[in-house]
Amino acid sequence: MWSRIKANDPAAFEQFYQRSFQQLSNYCFKLVHDEEIVKDVLQDIYTALYLRRGELPDDLNVMGYLTNAIKFKAAHIIRHQLVKNVYSEHLASSSLQASENTEKLVEFNELNNRLGKSLADLPEKCRTAFILNKLEQYPYKEVSQKMGISVKTVEKHISRALKQLRAELSDARSIFPFW
Repeated sequence: MWSRIKANDPAAFEQFYQRSFQQLSNYCFKLVHDEEIVKDVLQDIYTALYLRRGELPDDLNVMGYLTNAIKFKAAHIIRHQLVKNVYSEHLASSSLQASENTEKLVEFNELNNRLGKSLADLPEKCRTAFILNKLEQYPYKEVSQKMGISVKTVEKHISRALKQLRAELSDARSIFPFW
Protein backbone atom coordinates (compact mmCIF):
# COMPACT_ATOMS: atom_id res chain seq x y z
CA MET A 1 0.00 0.00 0.00
CA TRP A 2 2.87 2.39 0.82
CA SER A 3 4.25 2.07 -2.69
CA ARG A 4 0.84 3.05 -4.10
CA ILE A 5 0.71 6.07 -1.73
CA LYS A 6 4.23 7.10 -2.83
CA ALA A 7 3.07 6.75 -6.44
CA ASN A 8 0.46 9.44 -5.73
CA ASP A 9 -2.60 7.16 -5.51
CA PRO A 10 -5.28 9.11 -3.56
CA ALA A 11 -7.46 6.01 -3.13
CA ALA A 12 -4.55 4.16 -1.47
CA PHE A 13 -3.96 7.09 0.89
CA GLU A 14 -7.68 7.21 1.74
CA GLN A 15 -7.71 3.46 2.39
CA PHE A 16 -4.61 3.72 4.61
CA TYR A 17 -6.21 6.63 6.46
CA GLN A 18 -9.40 4.65 7.10
CA ARG A 19 -7.48 1.61 8.38
CA SER A 20 -5.02 3.45 10.64
CA PHE A 21 -7.03 6.36 11.99
CA GLN A 22 -8.68 4.62 14.97
CA GLN A 23 -5.47 2.97 16.18
CA LEU A 24 -3.46 6.21 15.91
CA SER A 25 -6.30 8.17 17.46
CA ASN A 26 -6.37 5.85 20.49
CA TYR A 27 -2.59 6.06 20.87
CA CYS A 28 -2.63 9.83 20.70
CA PHE A 29 -5.50 10.10 23.19
CA LYS A 30 -3.51 8.05 25.71
CA LEU A 31 -0.79 10.71 25.50
CA VAL A 32 -2.78 13.96 25.51
CA HIS A 33 -6.20 13.08 27.01
CA ASP A 34 -8.00 15.67 24.89
CA GLU A 35 -10.08 14.83 21.82
CA GLU A 36 -9.62 18.22 20.17
CA ILE A 37 -5.85 17.98 20.48
CA VAL A 38 -6.01 14.42 19.09
CA LYS A 39 -7.84 15.72 16.01
CA ASP A 40 -5.24 18.47 15.51
CA VAL A 41 -2.29 16.10 15.93
CA LEU A 42 -3.70 13.51 13.55
CA GLN A 43 -4.52 16.13 10.94
CA ASP A 44 -0.95 17.44 11.18
CA ILE A 45 0.73 14.04 10.90
CA TYR A 46 -1.45 12.77 8.04
CA THR A 47 -0.93 16.05 6.17
CA ALA A 48 2.84 15.88 6.74
CA LEU A 49 2.88 12.24 5.58
CA TYR A 50 0.97 13.09 2.42
CA LEU A 51 3.15 16.10 1.62
CA ARG A 52 6.42 14.24 2.31
CA ARG A 53 5.44 10.92 0.72
CA GLY A 54 7.88 11.43 -2.17
CA GLU A 55 10.82 12.13 0.18
CA LEU A 56 10.30 9.15 2.47
CA PRO A 57 12.01 5.79 1.82
CA ASP A 58 10.29 2.96 -0.01
CA ASP A 59 10.74 0.52 2.87
CA LEU A 60 9.24 2.90 5.48
CA ASN A 61 7.31 1.37 8.37
CA VAL A 62 4.48 3.90 8.03
CA MET A 63 2.71 3.01 11.27
CA GLY A 64 5.99 3.25 13.22
CA TYR A 65 6.75 6.56 11.51
CA LEU A 66 3.32 7.99 12.38
CA THR A 67 3.47 6.65 15.94
CA ASN A 68 6.79 8.42 16.48
CA ALA A 69 5.41 11.57 14.86
CA ILE A 70 2.45 11.47 17.28
CA LYS A 71 4.77 10.95 20.24
CA PHE A 72 6.93 13.96 19.32
CA LYS A 73 3.97 16.16 18.46
CA ALA A 74 2.20 15.24 21.72
CA ALA A 75 5.37 15.93 23.75
CA HIS A 76 5.65 19.34 22.09
CA ILE A 77 2.01 20.13 22.86
CA ILE A 78 2.35 18.99 26.49
CA ARG A 79 5.52 21.08 26.95
CA HIS A 80 3.80 24.07 25.40
CA GLN A 81 0.78 23.60 27.66
CA LEU A 82 3.01 23.39 30.75
CA VAL A 83 4.83 26.58 29.80
CA LYS A 84 1.50 28.25 29.15
CA ASN A 85 0.17 27.13 32.56
CA VAL A 86 3.29 28.32 34.39
CA TYR A 87 3.12 31.65 32.56
CA SER A 88 -0.59 32.00 33.37
CA GLU A 89 0.07 31.29 37.04
CA HIS A 90 2.94 33.77 37.06
CA LEU A 91 0.80 36.38 35.35
CA ALA A 92 -2.05 35.86 37.82
CA SER A 93 0.36 36.05 40.73
CA SER A 94 2.00 39.19 39.34
CA SER A 95 -1.38 40.77 38.75
CA LEU A 96 -2.46 40.02 42.32
CA GLN A 97 0.84 41.33 43.67
CA ALA A 98 0.56 44.49 41.56
CA SER A 99 -2.96 45.00 42.87
CA GLU A 100 -1.77 44.61 46.47
CA ASN A 101 1.17 46.93 45.83
CA THR A 102 -1.16 49.51 44.31
CA GLU A 103 -3.40 49.38 47.37
CA LYS A 104 -0.40 49.78 49.66
CA LEU A 105 0.91 52.66 47.57
CA VAL A 106 -2.44 54.45 47.69
CA GLU A 107 -2.61 53.91 51.45
CA PHE A 108 0.96 55.13 51.91
CA ASN A 109 0.35 58.23 49.77
CA GLU A 110 -2.78 59.01 51.76
CA LEU A 111 -0.91 58.69 55.05
CA ASN A 112 2.00 60.68 53.67
CA ASN A 113 -0.42 63.48 52.74
CA ARG A 114 -1.91 63.36 56.23
CA LEU A 115 1.59 63.53 57.73
CA GLY A 116 2.41 66.55 55.58
CA LYS A 117 -0.76 68.30 56.70
CA SER A 118 -0.09 67.42 60.35
CA LEU A 119 3.48 68.66 60.05
CA ALA A 120 2.24 71.90 58.52
CA ASP A 121 -0.04 72.37 61.54
CA LEU A 122 2.91 72.19 63.98
CA PRO A 123 4.49 75.38 65.30
CA GLU A 124 7.41 76.40 63.07
CA LYS A 125 10.25 75.57 65.50
CA CYS A 126 8.69 72.21 66.43
CA ARG A 127 8.28 71.38 62.74
CA THR A 128 11.86 72.38 61.90
CA ALA A 129 13.36 70.40 64.81
CA PHE A 130 11.23 67.36 63.97
CA ILE A 131 12.10 67.41 60.25
CA LEU A 132 15.82 67.84 60.91
CA ASN A 133 15.94 65.07 63.51
CA LYS A 134 13.39 62.48 62.42
CA LEU A 135 13.22 62.89 58.64
CA GLU A 136 16.72 64.16 57.79
CA GLN A 137 18.22 62.20 60.72
CA TYR A 138 20.46 64.86 62.21
CA PRO A 139 21.40 64.21 65.84
CA TYR A 140 19.98 66.56 68.50
CA LYS A 141 23.33 68.35 68.82
CA GLU A 142 23.47 69.23 65.10
CA VAL A 143 19.81 70.28 65.12
CA SER A 144 20.54 72.62 68.04
CA GLN A 145 23.50 74.12 66.16
CA LYS A 146 21.51 74.60 62.94
CA MET A 147 18.59 76.19 64.78
CA GLY A 148 20.72 78.16 67.25
CA ILE A 149 18.95 76.70 70.31
CA SER A 150 19.97 74.40 73.15
CA VAL A 151 19.81 70.61 72.94
CA LYS A 152 17.17 70.62 75.71
CA THR A 153 14.98 72.95 73.65
CA VAL A 154 15.38 70.65 70.62
CA GLU A 155 14.27 67.71 72.78
CA LYS A 156 11.26 69.69 73.95
CA HIS A 157 10.26 70.69 70.40
CA ILE A 158 10.58 67.11 69.12
CA SER A 159 8.67 65.76 72.11
CA ARG A 160 5.83 68.24 71.48
CA ALA A 161 5.82 67.42 67.75
CA LEU A 162 5.67 63.67 68.39
CA LYS A 163 2.87 64.08 70.91
CA GLN A 164 0.77 66.12 68.47
CA LEU A 165 1.51 63.85 65.49
CA ARG A 166 0.71 60.71 67.49
CA ALA A 167 -2.64 62.16 68.44
CA GLU A 168 -3.50 63.14 64.86
CA LEU A 169 -2.13 60.00 63.17
CA SER A 170 -2.82 57.33 65.79
CA ASP A 171 -3.99 54.86 63.12
CA ALA A 172 -0.70 55.13 61.18
CA ARG A 173 1.79 53.85 63.74
CA SER A 174 2.72 50.80 61.68
CA ILE A 175 3.69 52.98 58.70
CA PHE A 176 5.92 55.59 60.36
CA PRO A 177 8.93 54.21 62.23
CA PHE A 178 9.47 57.12 64.63
CA TRP A 179 6.33 56.47 66.71
